[in-house]
Amino acid sequence: MRKSVLSILLVALILVSSINVGFAEDSIKKGLKFNAYCIENYDDYGKNLNLDNSIDCEMNIDLFKIIGDKVYIEGFVDRNDKKEFKLQGGLGLSRISNSKYVGNLKDDNNNYEVVYFGIENDPKASLSFDKKLKLYKAPLTKIYLKDMENNNLIILESDKIIKQNEIGDIATKIVDIAQHTDEYWYAKILKPYDTQIIDLPLESDSDSPMRIAVPKSTTRLYKHLYNWMGYDFEERFTLAFDVVGVSEITQSNLITSTMRLAGEETLCPNNPAWNSTDTSFVVGLEKDTEVTFNVGSPNVGIIKATWSTTYYKPPVVTAKVS
Repeated sequence: MRKSVLSILLVALILVSSINVGFAEDSIKKGLKFNAYCIENYDDYGKNLNLDNSIDCEMNIDLFKIIGDKVYIEGFVDRNDKKEFKLQGGLGLSRISNSKYVGNLKDDNNNYEVVYFGIENDPKASLSFDKKLKLYKAPLTKIYLKDMENNNLIILESDKIIKQNEIGDIATKIVDIAQHTDEYWYAKILKPYDTQIIDLPLESDSDSPMRIAVPKSTTRLYKHLYNWMGYDFEERFTLAFDVVGVSEITQSNLITSTMRLAGEETLCPNNPAWNSTDTSFVVGLEKDTEVTFNVGSPNVGIIKATWSTTYYKPPVVTAKVS
């Protein structure tokens, strides 16, 4: 009888031990309070986006939880009044560093836009608002929140949330790569201070006034230049426009125009470690793309434009008579 009791107790202890180990792998914190910064009414180009233009505020974190690659943060910002947030989303591995983890989080309360969430295990390589943090050795946890009602940015950068011995558990559970705009967060809230568009000249197959002038290919380079806290970021995005058509007009002709990504990169001249093979550009986000063909006779017109095998639009093609 005694042997049976001991066996049952041993099994129970093993089960309890297993449960405790499982919970220890997750990072759960409660009741945290931090001094934070608020930059009020930052300008659209980031000229005043630095701590010299900030005022003190307080960020209270009632719950900070990482389970697997999911993040849950609840709390409030206390300035003139208390504004609550309830953040959740996923963690991804940095595109440029194996010691940084970047979140894609949303505020379920819709009080804030989550501009940036990151856990950075190399403070020396970090681009922080607080320059003193480069001297720290502990991992940095960063939370940047933009007030949805104005251009106020709340900044928390702390080495008191995630400990060094927690980084290993977090890293083993992250499999996705962070989105470019989550890591290069400036493009979420700032406008480029300069935009450049460079076109290469068109080449044409037309050698007769009765033939369609079909461009072979042209390339357009877009440059967006950003600056914040003295760091320059140049986003370069190259589009190639290819057109395949006919040399002579008949009753019905097929002209195919394609627009493809020919290359993109982000350059940071004063910190090349931040160079990336991605950008924040999105093609077709603002308006339709217009494709222009030249026809060689006033009697030739375009009746219908087919944009794909399944999607039709009223023609936005412009026929230029030459």
